[in-house]
Amino acid sequence: PRQSLVSGPTGLEALCRIIKESPHWLRAPGWLILEHAHDQARTLATLLRANGWQDAAGYPDVGGETQGTFAAWLGHPVPIHRG
Repeated sequence: PRQSLVSGPTGLEALCRIIKESPHWLRAPGWLILEHAHDQARTLATLLRANGWQDAAGYPDVGGETQGTFAAWLGHPVPIHRG
């Protein structure tokens, strides 16, 4: 979707929404994997931890740049939305 390419002033708005809303779609324990620009990795790891995610870590692309981050949701179970 367009909003994933043009996400707002910081470029993190869509990812922040995913971080905050995805626990409603997961059963604990669940994993979230985000693809992003290499210069967003540290900020995303911080945002994930601040929103209750555990074990946030980046993974590199073939050129060695961190282009993705994954984290575990171990928090309280949240009702799963089906739809």
